[in-house]
Formats: sequence, structure tokens, C-alpha cells
Amino acid sequence: MKILLQNQYDAPLGGVETYFQLMLKALLEKGHEVIAVYTFSGKKNTIRRDNFKAFYLPNLDLPEEIYCSQRRKREIKQDLVLLRSIVEKEKPDVLHLNNTYYPAQFNFLRSQVPVIQSVHDFFNCCPTLLKMFNDQTCGMPSGVGCFRKGCVSPKSIRELWRFKAKYVNREAMKQFDRQLVTSGYMKEVLLSNGFEEDRVEVVPLFVEEQVSSGERQEDAVMYAGRLAAEKGVLHFIHMLKLIKHPFKAYIAGEGPLREECENLVKFAGLEDRVTFTGFLSRKELKEYFLKSAVVVVPSLWPEPFCLVGIEAMSFAKPVVAYNTGGISSWLRDNYNGSLAERGEIKELARAVETILQDKKLALNMGENGRLLFAERFTEQKHFARLFSIYEALVDRI
Repeated sequence: MKILLQNQYDAPLGGVETYFQLMLKALLEKGHEVIAVYTFSGKKNTIRRDNFKAFYLPNLDLPEEIYCSQRRKREIKQDLVLLRSIVEKEKPDVLHLNNTYYPAQFNFLRSQVPVIQSVHDFFNCCPTLLKMFNDQTCGMPSGVGCFRKGCVSPKSIRELWRFKAKYVNREAMKQFDRQLVTSGYMKEVLLSNGFEEDRVEVVPLFVEEQVSSGERQEDAVMYAGRLAAEKGVLHFIHMLKLIKHPFKAYIAGEGPLREECENLVKFAGLEDRVTFTGFLSRKELKEYFLKSAVVVVPSLWPEPFCLVGIEAMSFAKPVVAYNTGGISSWLRDNYNGSLAERGEIKELARAVETILQDKKLALNMGENGRLLFAERFTEQKHFARLFSIYEALVDRI
């Protein structure tokens, strides 16, 4: 099978890009022919690398504002002509869009090849990108309610343009053969925005399998993620203040709230127990998972999936999290950890303290998490599901 894969960047800059690299590798290992198209890279050429062709069309994922520029419009048109010629020459069996802000630009290819899109976020379903309003999860579809709630200002030309662009993109996405989402929650978001149920497939993410007994090296509590308000890192620190059992805490990551987090730790008198690790490599992060007794995911925004949770499960570590978005797709309350009501810091603290105090419970929860991980969230399971979707679309032609 010949697959044309789209991604914005050709380097593993973040989770979406890392997933793209793993997907590309898995396809090649299975003997498929792969053509990669990068739509936000500064390069402008075609090269062959690692047994696949790579095309660079850097004008297909530029910010909305550039559409006001006639020069940019010409450059976009040129790249679209190149894209059509690539499809006509290479004749792929499937086009898989992994990370594009403007899927409408690919709509003209539907008559030539089945089109699949992976939806990793709320970019085209929420003007704020976070599915939140007044510090609460927003359950409304994108529409006139976004104006009533003040998420879009009718006085701002830029916001109106963005809102229109997202509408155009959603309508184009609805015509694609399949939308791939990572959780049942993300499927609900698409359905509420008018997508057809039989075109939306849930394909959970995966991480590398690990060898770990689940035994803790320390009574350590771990947070891994961006230091940002929506990720709940401040809630994590406030939670630590409520824990009476002796503990260490690791905050792994960087972000705009780094200084505020450090000040809060000092104010709480926790400097001797809390370590800010900064950004960690995958290898370094592994060491902290192995050390820890429990991993906490205090996200306040509705996470589409949250990879950190299944990473913890792969190390047989229990997870305590707020019940937001797609988290309940991998975290079962009192099975592989604990779910707390969103914003209830005391609930988080009680669950973490119970795990710190009861090592047998922690081991049981960790082992349950490992079993659930092996059942649903391995690389093998993921790509078996993905390849079956490819094959079904190709067989349909």
C-alpha cells in the first residue's frame, strides 16, 4: 500500500510530531511505501530519506492573517498545484493528514484518493482552543454561542476571520472519509459539531512498553507536563500542602507559570521536598517515573487524551487525576488509580495520600494499569487498528 502522510514539521518537536515519526517508521517496517508532505517547514525541495520521499510545501499551514496578503495567496496556490501534481504522479492509496490547521485546503483531493484526518486537538472546534468558559469545561459546539459567551468578538476583524476559517475547515473535514480521534470524549466533540458518527473512529494513542515491577524507589509524587494554568500545575502544588504523609515531589516540565510555581512552593515551605526538573529527555523522564509512587494529572481543561497517563501505566504506576475530557478512557476509578471531581484539590490529596500510605494498594493499582495498557495502549494495538482502517478504505474503492 502507498500512503501519503502529511505533517507540519519534519522533526519531533512535540507529541504530535513524535507520533508522526513513529507512524512513518511503523508503515515502513510493514513494507508500505510512504510519501511525506511537510506543510510548515522552511525547506522548499524534494528529497529521498530513509526509504521514503519527502516533499516540503511550507505555505499550506501559515497563520490566518496571511490570507490578507496577495503574495501569500499566490504562494499557497503554487503549493496546492504542487500537491495535486504529487498526488497525480505518486497515486497514493490513502492520504492521511496528521497535523494541519487548514484541512479545507486538501478537500479538492477527495475525488482522487481517500482522505483520513487525525484530530489531536480542538483547533477547528473551539475559538479559544481549550473548550473552556469561565474556568469550566464548555460543552457547546462551535457556533453563535461563541459570540454570546464572548469567546469571539464581533468587533474584531481578525477574530471574525478566524471564526469563519474554522467553520470552513469543519465543513471540509466532514467530507473526509474518516476522522481519527484518540478518545470517546473527542468523538463526542466532533459529533456535537455535526460530524457523521460512522466517519469518526476512536484510535487510542500508545507509548513504548516498559519493564518495571511498579515498586517505588521513593515516596514520590510526580507531575509531568507543561507548567500552564490549564494543566493544573498550581492545583498540584496546593494539593501537596494538604498531604501529611512524608513525600518528595517532582515537577517535570517547563512553561509560562514556572516562576509562579516556584514562588508558591517557597510560600508553602515545600522547597526541601519539591524539585523542579525542567524539560526532560525521554530517557531522563523514565528515571522519574521509576522513582515515583504515584503520578498526578490535575488537568483543568478537557484533555483530548493525555499521554502522560498511559506512560505512567506502562511503568505500572497508579494515576490520580481530575475527571476531565478523555482521561476516563484510560483511568478507571479505584482500579488503576483514582478519579477526582474537577477542581476538588482535597479529593486529589486524599487519593494521593492513600496511595502513599498503602504500598500494597499502590502495587495492585499499578499492575492493573499495566494490564489495561497491554490490552489497549500498545504500539501493536494502535497500528493494527490504523492499518485496518486504511485497508477498509482501499478495499472500498
